Amino acid sequence: MYKGKLIRLKVNDEYIPCELSCEITVNQETLQVTNTVQGRAKSFIRGYYDWTVTVNGRLNVSVGLGASQSLLGYILDDGNGIVQLEIISNDPNGAPFVLTGEALVTSWNMSAGGTDWASNTTVFQGSGELTQDYDLYWIIINEMPVYADKDIIIDTTEW
Repeated sequence: MYKGKLIRLKVNDEYIPCELSCEITVNQETLQVTNTVQGRAKSFIRGYYDWTVTVNGRLNVSVGLGASQSLLGYILDDGNGIVQLEIISNDPNGAPFVLTGEALVTSWNMSAGGTDWASNTTVFQGSGELTQDYDLYWIIINEMPVYADKDIIIDTTEW
């Protein structure tokens, strides 16, 4: 289990400053196939998948690549607009994992309430593969039973 505040989004190797929330959605297409064995029931196989990331944060104007005006710039500038995204767990006690992929900024929204902090929401559309990486070592360690076959404390005076 992870606390939400321990999972962060990086854009082009820089964290989003003042990030409040981050959501990733992965959708799997299904393709209908003809299968006479199933009778009248429809059959499906896996097709393509797509993914999006939505990040909400306080409006932050700074020099960082993940700052609010930089995210808007990926839409307004003439470049290809593709950014490298990483969603990283920063939990020192959990199994670290990383999701990475290239994406386009497809939406940028600013909200400025009269009595609250100004905020912005940015939506990234994945362009290509979304890859996952996790540290298997910690998963193995955390899955070990509490009891052990051997003594945990070794008496080194007998060596």
